[in-house]
Amino acid sequence: PSKIFYDTLIQELHIPSSIQELKEGWCSQTPNLTNIIVSSNHKFFKIYQNQFLIGKSNEKEENYDILYFTRRNIEGVINIPSTIKTINSYSFECCKSLENVEFSKDSKIKIIQKYAFSKSSIKSIKIPKSVSIIENNSFFKCNNLEHVDFEDESELYSIGKYAFSLTAISSISIPKKVKSIESNTFFNCINLTNVNFPNDSMLKIIKDSAFKNLNLKSIKIPKNVSIIEDNAFIDC
Repeated sequence: PSKIFYDTLIQELHIPSSIQELKEGWCSQTPNLTNIIVSSNHKFFKIYQNQFLIGKSNEKEENYDILYFTRRNIEGVINIPSTIKTINSYSFECCKSLENVEFSKDSKIKIIQKYAFSKSSIKSIKIPKSVSIIENNSFFKCNNLEHVDFEDESELYSIGKYAFSLTAISSISIPKKVKSIESNTFFNCINLTNVNFPNDSMLKIIKDSAFKNLNLKSIKIPKNVSIIEDNAFIDC
């Protein structure tokens, strides 16, 4: 990872046409970065509605399908463009006035990368059915996050380590195609009391410390689970 602006006070960034790649972590810990200017003739990047830096995964693509960055002073409820397939790492990190993220019915989003919303003030999110992967730490330390819902017929099969750790969610229903609850996925979610699975859940493994330090009241383990690792429910 290239954390070139990590923990700096940078407020504005100019992206010339010569820059064709932004490496993972480039905007990590940039709480004051509120203005990005992109060269008008840039082939890969552009600013969308003065809110996002979006880009193309392929120069030949017509649509901009990657959300790279959100200005850190964004407020309230925001809408993700329907063409976006990937919410990049750290793209909403430290957005302290963000409340909710909404997706259109024809959303093409597939991946929420690591630390995408970490340390933001997001309160709720309904994750589109097209999302198949939520990476490590995606919502880590989102202290105001109370509601996480998944659309019906969700394609989600992977939720990473610490993905929802240190959030305020009280109940969650895991989509049926998720096969593994990774280590520390829900670590220290002290408000989480109910975890639900559908009857046809494909879950097979609950890994170590997956539900560590919760106030869990009820959970019905799906019939396909064959492995529950050490400390999976420690300090519940």
